[in-house]
Amino acid sequence: MGDFNFSDTEWDNWTAVHNNPSNLKFLNTLQDNFFLQYVDIPTRGSGSGVPRILDLVISNTEIVTSTEYLAPLGKSDHSSLVVYTNLQEQKELTVPMPNYSKGQLVNMTNSDNFWN
Repeated sequence: MGDFNFSDTEWDNWTAVHNNPSNLKFLNTLQDNFFLQYVDIPTRGSGSGVPRILDLVISNTEIVTSTEYLAPLGKSDHSSLVVYTNLQEQKELTVPMPNYSKGQLVNMTNSDNFWN
C-alpha cells in the first residue's frame, strides 16, 4: 500500500498510456506474479489537475474485502484510504522441547543403562 506515482496507468485495463518503460515494467511484474490492485477511484486530484489513481493497495491474494475513501488529512492532496481485510490470526503450534543444557551428560554416559 502506498503512493506509487504511476499517473499514466489506466487501471481499468492495466495499461500504460504513454508506454513509460518503468510503468510497463511495474505493470508486467504485477501481472506476472498474479498481483491484484484494489484501488478503483482516483485518490489524488487538486486544483485543475486531472484526478489520478496514485495510491495503490496491492496483494497476491484476495485479502481485501473493501476500500473506503475518506477526505485528505491536513493539507494533503491525496485521499485517505481505509482498507478492510479478511485476515485471520493464526495460532502458532508450539512443541515443548527438552532443555538438554540442564542435563548431566557425564553422569548419564557413565550409567550402565546408557549404552544398553
